[in-house]
Amino acid sequence: MPYKSVTVYSTVVCPYCKIEKQWLDKNDIKYKNIFIDEDEDAADAMIKKSKQMGVPVTVIVTKDGKEKVIVGFDKPELSKMLEIKE
Repeated sequence: MPYKSVTVYSTVVCPYCKIEKQWLDKNDIKYKNIFIDEDEDAADAMIKKSKQMGVPVTVIVTKDGKEKVIVGFDKPELSKMLEIKE
């Protein structure tokens, strides 16, 4: 596993968030989901990390402890970071 953790910041109604989470599930990637529309502090944290307000925002913590922030459902970048072959 090339990473320590995966966190997805999403909203309840975001269709791209649902698609990304289904894709992660299909590829057996464990992740923490945070609904920013239900958690104001989490929304603030996401904005600080991503410098914007759109979702999904995926934060991957690598084995060396660095954070990679991916804005939107960027399947090629997620596949690369999570070593998913499609």
